[in-house]
Amino acid sequence: MTDTPPIVCTFALPPLLAVVLDRLNNRADVRQVIADLRAELVPARAELQTFNGIVTQPYRDRYLGNRYIAI
Repeated sequence: MTDTPPIVCTFALPPLLAVVLDRLNNRADVRQVIADLRAELVPARAELQTFNGIVTQPYRDRYLGNRYIAI
């Protein structure tokens, strides 16, 4: 009898998918885990929307500097 080594494979997952999969107990929890994560990330999403508004609008440099400090 020969010992065969275990098959090890590594692959990358998108960060949010990795968080969801890590928090799951079973498939039935997918909806609730995603809803909880979405609620948890509300502040980060708002901050990213503010940042997106800053970088996509033509503002003067002085105004941009003040906005970056606020973030």
